[in-house]
Amino acid sequence: MTSANKPIHAVADPGAAVTLVTHSAAKCLGLHITTKSKPHLLPLWEGAQPYQSISQAHIMLQIDGSPVVWTHAIVVDMQLKWDMLVGQDALKQLGIMLMMPAMLRHIDGAV
Repeated sequence: MTSANKPIHAVADPGAAVTLVTHSAAKCLGLHITTKSKPHLLPLWEGAQPYQSISQAHIMLQIDGSPVVWTHAIVVDMQLKWDMLVGQDALKQLGIMLMMPAMLRHIDGAV
């Protein structure tokens, strides 16, 4: 993905319930972000506090000639190795189904 010739590093996570975009990437992409709703993200481990996002954005995604889809993204202010994490709903809209190695072994064994 690119924006004004700056690469946007995205990762696909079929286990993620939501799509996330970093605040710096949202600014780079020129996204209109609304601060009316700041969802809490569930903690990743027991005992941790929920993370308060800074806003939401309505984004357009297209990957390698796929149809254009619109989805919601939660804007987070974290330093991460990626700019966008594409969650399961957006992946499904894009027609992308990722397989884990265990799933592939199961399929190969059934043939």
